[in-house]
Amino acid sequence: MGKVKIYPEAGATSDVEKQKLAAGSGINLETIHDDQQLIETIRSRPISIRDKIKLKDALCSGSVGLSTCESWRYSMARSRQKFNMKAKEAISTIELWGSSFHSIEGHHGTGVLSYFVFLRWMFGLNILLFLLMFGFITVPTILQPAIDYTATSTDTAVSQSYSCTQTYKETATTDVVQFMLHVIQGTGYMEKTHLFYGFYSGTQFLRGTGTASTFPYNIPLAYFLASAACLVVSLLLMAKYTAKGLWDFVVDEHDSGYDFCSKVFCSWDYSLNDDHTATAKYKSISYDFKCDLAEDRYKRQQARIQDSCCKRCGLYTLRFLVNVFVIACLAGGGAAIFFATKWSTEFVSANPSAVSYVLLLVEFLPSLTITVLNVIIPLIFDKVVLLEKYSQAVVVQITLIRTVFLRLASLAMLIVSLYTEIQCDNRDSCGTNILPCTVIPCWETYVGQQMYKLVIMNFLVTVVKVFLVELPRKFIVTKCGDKSKLLQMIGPPEFQIPTNVLDLVYTQAICWIGFFYAPLIPALIIVHMFVVFYVKRLSALKACEPSKRPYRASRSNSFFMVVLFLAFFVCCIPVIYTMAALSPSKGCGPFRIYASMFSVIDETVQGFPAVVESIYNVLTSAAITTSAICLLGLSLYYCSVMKRAHVKMKKLLQHQLTHNGKDKDVERARSRWGPRAVRGGRSAEPVREKVKKQTPTFSDIDKSYSNGAAPSDTHA
Repeated sequence: MGKVKIYPEAGATSDVEKQKLAAGSGINLETIHDDQQLIETIRSRPISIRDKIKLKDALCSGSVGLSTCESWRYSMARSRQKFNMKAKEAISTIELWGSSFHSIEGHHGTGVLSYFVFLRWMFGLNILLFLLMFGFITVPTILQPAIDYTATSTDTAVSQSYSCTQTYKETATTDVVQFMLHVIQGTGYMEKTHLFYGFYSGTQFLRGTGTASTFPYNIPLAYFLASAACLVVSLLLMAKYTAKGLWDFVVDEHDSGYDFCSKVFCSWDYSLNDDHTATAKYKSISYDFKCDLAEDRYKRQQARIQDSCCKRCGLYTLRFLVNVFVIACLAGGGAAIFFATKWSTEFVSANPSAVSYVLLLVEFLPSLTITVLNVIIPLIFDKVVLLEKYSQAVVVQITLIRTVFLRLASLAMLIVSLYTEIQCDNRDSCGTNILPCTVIPCWETYVGQQMYKLVIMNFLVTVVKVFLVELPRKFIVTKCGDKSKLLQMIGPPEFQIPTNVLDLVYTQAICWIGFFYAPLIPALIIVHMFVVFYVKRLSALKACEPSKRPYRASRSNSFFMVVLFLAFFVCCIPVIYTMAALSPSKGCGPFRIYASMFSVIDETVQGFPAVVESIYNVLTSAAITTSAICLLGLSLYYCSVMKRAHVKMKKLLQHQLTHNGKDKDVERARSRWGPRAVRGGRSAEPVREKVKKQTPTFSDIDKSYSNGAAPSDTHA
């Protein structure tokens, strides 16, 4: 190559000025033949990074060694890159709760911050679910014309739904106390509001009445499809969020030895110019070091335990007993919920005229039972898990799994008890239960009321716990802790990641079960999470102390989504079963004229052309469905095999890198000692030969793998 050519941009430094600037920095442009050599020369100058950047921008403006067209493309690419960086910075400044995240990260580290990031993601998810249900169901219901249920119809199903609808009437009241009780319970006039399933109808109910409707919107079909869309959207967003955080989890999980040196010299952000932000960054880095040291300490303890057979047997026996105790707690909690729900329903049916406050307590008895169990049993789990001597990461995961089984088992037992009440053999012509069964005019609204009560109870418990437990405990321990040993033993509260995450998962599980029976329940969840964020922020910054056992955020984010996936699939079971198998109520809801909710899909498909109907029948046939399930199973198996292969390859590469470093150490020792070097009065040659024999080369490693042996088996 000849002399490097510099094509300056508009307003850039001239060639003469560049020569002077290069000469002043000790750079001779005559001896530089390409752009890479120029950059390397600038990099080798003994000047600051800031001056190097300025020198590079001055000498390389317009890109070195490029033609005019290529220089223009290069300039446009750099401008586009700068614009993207500025746009990201602008978005970060208006990011929801971004400033609060910096304060929380500085005070508690990234482990607690991951909880608030998880909360914000679920807040956005519920906004999307609310828009789907409100936009496709509630708004069309408001716009559609009113239906006269006193009219007559020649259609048998429509005529029966009219007569059954007239028998289903809400309890009106003018008493203020009774009105407030209806608001809290979701009963009375609240049953005929847009909040619950029973209010919705459709112009299909005008069939056979001789009244034509100009409203073209099919609300039953929209209700079915919007509900299915909510489940699909939730699944896709969870999968996207999990894939986004998978790389951080893998890198953190397989980080061998924790490179403290790189963290010491590379963790700090030198662009920080604010004292508050710099303090938060300092605390965050310090917290990361605590996480690394805690996990390193745990590994050493486990190594000592594994060396002793007696200690290992004792530890496994203790863990077995703890798991038996946990299963007993879960079984006892499920039985308590089942009998509380059954007794509550029987009492309300047998004593409808009892005192209003007594009825309120009895109707809230299932919700109260679930709430009490969700408060007490996780505290027991937090104590017994310490006996198992796991690392902090495993402690959080084990506690999450056990507590999520408790929460989901509680909801499952509630659904089972409601199902036993709904599916009764004694029914009238409208499909409503009659005595001696529990009388439930609209069972879908009844299920929605139970979810509504759970949302209210969960919100009250979350807020009350912070303001009446955590904040007073912090104040008392801070002011009077020096005077009492008991207060010193109790100490200030800690921000428990498993408990708080399970509160979010439990709330979202209620939403996934309840949105079909109460379409506007996502709006209540949005309000709940918005308030809970600021309440928990106050708790984290003012009431709770940083955890004594640090936890790593990259592991928590992915595991949170695993727990949420588990809750999602459990919640899908009752909703999908309701949509596909159960008979809807004849006196309420948009499906009152159908034998099953899925019949609206069959009726819609029958109105399509014959070709479309045939394609639909083929796609929904048993053969296609079975083939799709088999393909999904094979795909999962293939992904599992590829994952194991990648893990083995990663270990192989790590092992090769380790021994490559040892080979370099040997070469450096040879070049330093020389063939006749002497150490301690003896020739260094035998020492070098011994090191060489003990250090395997790449060829030795390849031979070991070709023989089927792992590196750890061949080279200790």
